[in-house]
Amino acid sequence: MKFRKRYIIYVIRTICAGIICLVLVLGVKFFLGFKSGTMTVSEQESVYLISDKKVSKVKVPEIRLPHTKNTGTKIGVLLGRKDEKNYELNKDYVCALQKAGATNIRLLSYSNVVEQAKDLSGIVLVGGAFSFPPNGKKNLVKRKKYNRFYAYENLIRFAHKEKLPVMGICAGFQMMVGLMNPGKVNLIAIDTLPNHLVHSEERHIRPHSVAFTNGSRLLQLLGHKVDVNSVHRRGILFSDLRNLEDVIPTAVSPDGLAEEVKFPKHPNWMAVQFHPEVLACDGDEKMQGIFKLFMQDADNYEQNKAKTADISKEP
Repeated sequence: MKFRKRYIIYVIRTICAGIICLVLVLGVKFFLGFKSGTMTVSEQESVYLISDKKVSKVKVPEIRLPHTKNTGTKIGVLLGRKDEKNYELNKDYVCALQKAGATNIRLLSYSNVVEQAKDLSGIVLVGGAFSFPPNGKKNLVKRKKYNRFYAYENLIRFAHKEKLPVMGICAGFQMMVGLMNPGKVNLIAIDTLPNHLVHSEERHIRPHSVAFTNGSRLLQLLGHKVDVNSVHRRGILFSDLRNLEDVIPTAVSPDGLAEEVKFPKHPNWMAVQFHPEVLACDGDEKMQGIFKLFMQDADNYEQNKAKTADISKEP
């Protein structure tokens, strides 16, 4: 009788312990999410796709390209949006980076984006249209509506702190300029300008020229004037940036829009309003040179990071 009683108590304790362990495991997963997870995007003719549902299953996703390598300087590319349920990235960005020598490319989703960026040596902020929060303030009620804006913001602030190389294209250009000069930059609708040019042509067409100043980092590569493509409906006036401390305008379109800037505090940042990734992927060697400059910055950052790590290990 005593043995039976002890056996029952033992079984009950074992069951209770199992239930407690299960509750703890589920609780950790519920409140913290999975720490990390590796996943691969799917391919269509001109874009990479991955569902928001798939990405949201892990706290810190590692999104890879098909057949990607896990060695070499690691570059992160912020994803765009196809719709509310899917991330999307035009293949031209990856193509241009690969032509410049990049082999280890990761795609960045919007949640916990800084955690995804912590082991990177370079970030590409892509173009695309998205919503800005009212007056630049955080709107917690509609946070998801503005999560792409906050992803740009968080990555730029992280790169500013860590001195991480950044390449901003189109919207990436505008976000870098705006966040480094808060409250001092106006994003205007191009069709409100007198004698404005058409800036929303098909991506492979070059509807206007860009003139580079003597202070431009791209001057030696592209020359004083080059024809570019243009896929944007809003822009920043070159004249509005002339007297700012944290940004220097270095290229201008014929209708007065800033097309390139440099950042005095960040010599390894690059930002252009046009889309060099399309032209680079089309085979334009000068446009490929822009991405090679970026990769040089990223490689230097990677090497310096490795040296710092080695020094910290010395007794």
